[in-house]
Amino acid sequence: MQRDRTDEEPVLIKLTPDRASVLSDWLYEVTTESGKLDAIVPDRAVRSGIHAIAGTLEKELAGIFAPDYEQRLAEARRRGVVRSSSWGQRSVTRA
Repeated sequence: MQRDRTDEEPVLIKLTPDRASVLSDWLYEVTTESGKLDAIVPDRAVRSGIHAIAGTLEKELAGIFAPDYEQRLAEARRRGVVRSSSWGQRSVTRA
């Protein structure tokens, strides 16, 4: 059986620093508390992808080790709530 080359190509996901920080924090919480991720996501294949995303975010986000991380995270959460409350209210025009 021949493997499809697209199986080996990485998929890139772009997130704002705020969204990446908030997502990373949540992923850390659900992946480190025993049984929490298993309860939310019973599929082992999906959990594997979640762990890969969490690990990548942890490597990329140097700010998670900053002394003021909790403050930065709170600000990111607040900005995310403001942005998400206006989501879907944009007018879209098509040519």
